Amino acid sequence: MSLLLVPIFDKLSGNRMGNAASGVLDIRRFMPSGSEDTWHIIALFLVGLTLAKGVTEYFSSFSMSHIGQHVIADVRSALYDHIIHQPATFFAKRPTNELTAHLMSDAALVERAVSDTLRDLLRESVSLVVYLVLLFKFNWSLAASILLLAPPVAYLTTTFNRRLRRYLDSRQQSGAEMLDVAQEAISSQRIVKAFGMEDYESGRFRTSARKQMGDQLRAMRIYFLSPIVLETVGVVAVAGLLLYAQRSIGAGRMSLGEFVAFLSACSRATTRSAGSAGCSTICSRDSPHPHAFLK
Repeated sequence: MSLLLVPIFDKLSGNRMGNAASGVLDIRRFMPSGSEDTWHIIALFLVGLTLAKGVTEYFSSFSMSHIGQHVIADVRSALYDHIIHQPATFFAKRPTNELTAHLMSDAALVERAVSDTLRDLLRESVSLVVYLVLLFKFNWSLAASILLLAPPVAYLTTTFNRRLRRYLDSRQQSGAEMLDVAQEAISSQRIVKAFGMEDYESGRFRTSARKQMGDQLRAMRIYFLSPIVLETVGVVAVAGLLLYAQRSIGAGRMSLGEFVAFLSACSRATTRSAGSAGCSTICSRDSPHPHAFLK
């Protein structure tokens, strides 16, 4: 879609089309010389590209969902086989709710990671590569300057994911402790009532719940902060781009259509970069601990 912005805005401004995007990706090669015919071709391109995008998204989403359903069925079957063949001491040391939680919840998280998060991650990554190619076709020097932001963005993403993983491990452990406290008190309710320990057990559960809440809030703080910081970095880059474009257009080194297309590709690349980081964060947030299945 960004390529269509070049002929559209060049036509609207009455400017002769530049050469920044010449080559295989230059959609202006398919435009006729007549003004009226050009708008017809642009309209056809808009409709055709939209339909093609919808068809590809449908098949990719359905295919990944199909794979995810097969994965979750296989994981649950393998996990159940592993649990059912454990010795009696294994079941004596672990509460029933912990084992059933791994069997149902952790397997569902794997399905989400495969069918939803992985699909979005692949789509955002491929789109990011495409928009980066467009940026270099429009103005390679300016695109190279923008790529200087990649190292700090990568550092921020890695730092966020590392901290989020640590908080989520703590949240999973505190959640299991909370369930153990509840199960112990409920299963032994006769003893609790006999000794009048209701308030004591309520205090234990309240302490466990607040600990789990604290771990959850720390994890969500990182989860919400990550895309905001990355988006801010992208906006700063776009602000510098506007100042550069003002001089380039005034000097005739770039047409209005090329600038708008470059700006659109840059904005979409920034969005895809933030989307990829968000998908990676979701994977860290929702994926079960690697030892959760077979410990």
